[in-house]
Amino acid sequence: MTITFTMTPGEAAHASAAYSKVVMPKRSQAALSMVPYVFVAAVVYVVDRHMWYAGVVAFGMAAALRELLRARMQYKRVIEALTGPELTPQPTTVDVSQDGLRFTSAGVDMHFSWSAIVRVVEDSRFFLFTSHAGDGQTIPKRALSLVEDRQFRQIVIERSPDHGASLRPELTAAVNTVVGAAAA
Repeated sequence: MTITFTMTPGEAAHASAAYSKVVMPKRSQAALSMVPYVFVAAVVYVVDRHMWYAGVVAFGMAAALRELLRARMQYKRVIEALTGPELTPQPTTVDVSQDGLRFTSAGVDMHFSWSAIVRVVEDSRFFLFTSHAGDGQTIPKRALSLVEDRQFRQIVIERSPDHGASLRPELTAAVNTVVGAAAA
């Protein structure tokens, strides 16, 4: 199966936002990042109770500065990616096979084997693929006809490690019903 599409700049921004939602840590994971700060505060309190407050404030300021710098760098990367000259719309071809997905475009040739794909997520506009390495790709749903959409879902259900667990259940159920009726 071959899918061809040209991503518009606005669509590329929406795809980036959708992908960020998939790969960014959840709020509960962010709370875990506070554990080292609490541990250091406890150690400072045990070692020198008189300097505890000053130590916690200094450590907290250093931690806050680190988080601000990290957020600034992330923001700069996103802005550079969204405003770079490489955003000239280029046709992209995706070859979907039993081995995986091959994305080809001007100067890009990326292959994702099915075993390297961690999750396949569907939102209202895209299919999003994330790999073990943190790489990802998107396919706009508008690029698929109804028949291709069903074939694509079936391949994802059969081949991806998560068996399409993050695909929209109502559409996946329709695919399973059609496939089940064909098998009978």
